[in-house]
Amino acid sequence: MTKHIPTITFLRGLASMLVCFQHLIGVRSVGGEMYLKSDNFLWLLHGLGYVGVYIFFTISAFIIPYALHQNQYQIRHFFSYLFKRAIRLDPPYWFRLFSIVLIIIFLPSYKVEPATFEIGKLLAHLFYMNWYFAYDWFSLMYWTLEIEFQFYILIGLTYNLFTNQNKIICYCTLFLFLLLAYLTPNSYTVFYYGEIFLIGIILFLYYIDHFSYKEFVIFLLSTIFVATTKLPLQTLPPSLFVVACVLWLNIDNRISNFLGTISYSLYLVHAPVGQRLIYQSFSFIQNPLLRTLWVVFAILIAILVAYLYYLWIEKPFIKLSKKVKFLSSCE
Repeated sequence: MTKHIPTITFLRGLASMLVCFQHLIGVRSVGGEMYLKSDNFLWLLHGLGYVGVYIFFTISAFIIPYALHQNQYQIRHFFSYLFKRAIRLDPPYWFRLFSIVLIIIFLPSYKVEPATFEIGKLLAHLFYMNWYFAYDWFSLMYWTLEIEFQFYILIGLTYNLFTNQNKIICYCTLFLFLLLAYLTPNSYTVFYYGEIFLIGIILFLYYIDHFSYKEFVIFLLSTIFVATTKLPLQTLPPSLFVVACVLWLNIDNRISNFLGTISYSLYLVHAPVGQRLIYQSFSFIQNPLLRTLWVVFAILIAILVAYLYYLWIEKPFIKLSKKVKFLSSCE
């Protein structure tokens, strides 16, 4: 059983809300009209979706190896580990995916984002391989799931190298990871965001006392330096914010726990629910104050729907995934 870290739950909730704000505050009509003008105070929250994405990436790089550590993972458990992750995450995503497909086929006028249906495109979605086969996403924001999926495979294969008691092996693995991150130009691979994920891994190694404080600082600063030579500077503060929160804060309250618990469901459903509500009101809500209130209402409805989605779809598969034990391929 993985030890619960309340601050991680808080960060998940925060990240999902930032992504939600990005997609709902910035809604535009087909003709390009902004629902909320750029001088609206809610626009202070718009544009922070990337912060949520990088928080998610850093969290994953910390909490996935932490869960493996708690469960005494070995490379021989790789396939049962992947199966466990698949049961936990894929069915809620697939359910949402098939709902998009049904809408495209039977209710084409309902779509907020233009999309077409192809069998190859559906298969690419199912296995998170859209950009490898040059297929557009049914919903563009799901590109992050492809990056996360690659990381799950990568950390499953390399976890025992990162945590090896022989520090030379650990150091070499970190260096190779950082080198690949620096050399990778393709934004559809996990290594393009490698520095962001590496910050989470370094935090994990320090958190479990595999790294001393000196090692932690050296590798963290090295990763930051490499990141500044390649990635936009705004990518680093979200990851460093995660580091600071995990090390120095203990955020544990009902609101953050609630939002963190439904964060994956909120990520999956906020756009079709919230954007549809806003999109449909373009013609009959013109007053700026009423539009502001309507956006707030759409966000609250998205949270409510996400909660129901969590209860009815995501939670049963969470329970099912907990029944999967790490087994070696020969067991």
